[in-house]
Amino acid sequence: MIPAQIPFNMTSCQKRGFPPFRDPAVILIDQLKDVFIEGELEIVETALWYPKMYRKDYKIGLNLTGGGVDDPDQQFYENYACGSPRNYTDYCNPELEKLFDRQSAQSDEDKRKRLVWEIERKLAEDGARPILAFGSTVLGQNINSHYEPFAVLID
Repeated sequence: MIPAQIPFNMTSCQKRGFPPFRDPAVILIDQLKDVFIEGELEIVETALWYPKMYRKDYKIGLNLTGGGVDDPDQQFYENYACGSPRNYTDYCNPELEKLFDRQSAQSDEDKRKRLVWEIERKLAEDGARPILAFGSTVLGQNINSHYEPFAVLID
């Protein structure tokens, strides 16, 4: 029996196919072929991507979510909190937000790490906004870097 091929359009927030945006999308499309899902990459200019994203005019979208602070608080509250403007998938779990607060207030590093992993595991189980990859960027001459998750948006 031949598995069904499910076509979809993969849209990625990009500026003229800029590699840090394009490459993870190409990798995702390639990986989906292993489970018999064919994809097509649609390169969308940044100015057009955000309105498209807010309308949820995509099947699967890949968005680079950068942050200036390498801290889970910034990612959790900005991308997963109920009502957050950058919570593009409208994921909302008030109980999980209580864990955001607990981990944020935790001063013991090991306990905080365990809470962060618990939150990330729950987000993954819920399919809230799956993280495809993490990259890091060095800004200008600054040697400090921060991680930037590539989030998959599914509508």
